[in-house]
Amino acid sequence: MSRFITLLIAALCTLAVCTTAPAQRVETPNDQEVLLVKAALGGESLVEGEKALSAYLAEHPRSDYVRFGLGLTQFFHSGEVLFSHLYRYGFLRGAPFMEWVVPISPSSVPQNPQPEELTYAKLNEMVESWQAAVAKSEATLAQITDDHVKLRVYIGQVRLDINGDGQGDDSEAIWALFNRFQGRFNASEEGASEFAIAFDRADVSWLRGYCHFIMALTDIALAHDREALFNHCSHLAFAKPQTPFPFLQKEYEYRDYEWMPVSDWIAFFHLMQFDVREPQRLLSAHEHLKTVIAMGREMWTHIDAESDNDREWIPSSIQNSVIPGAEVTPAIRDTWLMFLDEADLVLDGKRLVRFWRMPEWDDRPEGTGINLKRVFTEPRRFDLVLWIQGTGAAPYLEQGTLTKPGLWGRMEDAFNGRVFRWGFWFN
Repeated sequence: MSRFITLLIAALCTLAVCTTAPAQRVETPNDQEVLLVKAALGGESLVEGEKALSAYLAEHPRSDYVRFGLGLTQFFHSGEVLFSHLYRYGFLRGAPFMEWVVPISPSSVPQNPQPEELTYAKLNEMVESWQAAVAKSEATLAQITDDHVKLRVYIGQVRLDINGDGQGDDSEAIWALFNRFQGRFNASEEGASEFAIAFDRADVSWLRGYCHFIMALTDIALAHDREALFNHCSHLAFAKPQTPFPFLQKEYEYRDYEWMPVSDWIAFFHLMQFDVREPQRLLSAHEHLKTVIAMGREMWTHIDAESDNDREWIPSSIQNSVIPGAEVTPAIRDTWLMFLDEADLVLDGKRLVRFWRMPEWDDRPEGTGINLKRVFTEPRRFDLVLWIQGTGAAPYLEQGTLTKPGLWGRMEDAFNGRVFRWGFWFN
């Protein structure tokens, strides 16, 4: 969930501060296709837009421009699926302390005056429906073969039907949601009408990578039995959870993070321990993560082949990004590709993650480390506290080749101490 929110906000944060240079002239599709995609992404209903684009593709299956538009429409609809479910069940209830747990401002999801009751089964249905919507987008994007496809998107004008009335209004446009998310910048409808991203073939791979990352996270969640955590702590996030402990739903005063029951915090972390109920989902999550890395490499292959400089989302070292000050240097590119190579070896079990309770936490190339692949292929009960202590990782400790010495330090140097911020952008 948090990665999806990051994806939207990373683009939106430029609406209030960005000025874009005139784009180079490029070959464009026919007028009908342009209007169809524009209507789908800027209309009042993403569902209706998806239907129109699907109908056109049925008659014109070779149009990767429309296919790209359909994939983006489906991806934004997956966000609509998530946010509408959160609205339906009264997510966050105006409790600002939840920002410490998930990076979503309480005001990101409009307040529902009549939230529905949420059961544990419905929570899992919400996650499954989000995953299915994301998978649908990825399947569409995977069919794109045109290396020169390009689609200009006014991302701030996209509307999400959050309250479930069948259409997205101005208050549900992404530029307006962005303003509710933060208070530092003030995006406007006029600014949204001028801010465009020219998504190209590299961004197809980028978005597919994000889809697979979301599917990995949702598979990991659904693989585990989280019912005890829901029963004891769901009142912290939802207005009307149906649990054996209705007394937990007493209304508290939440003002500027001043107070909340310490016992709820203790219970939350104490219950971060889950039995595995669907081990096959962990195998699926492993494959999704492998695909994330493959899409990352593919993205950079296409970026390196580009010769234009047109409102780039992720630029090469000779291009400019639509995000002010986001300069991708050769060192950043090379370091990130090195990280992808290392992450691939870790997921294959050919590199061991350095174990923080062993002397090999220094720069030795060989030693005792965690075989991360086995965490997915040989799952055991997960206990967050024991993993932090180190004993939770004990079943997966092996002798072998460790991750590259000094890798994190090199990444910190290349990314000027902002590895996670760049990583969210690059996926």
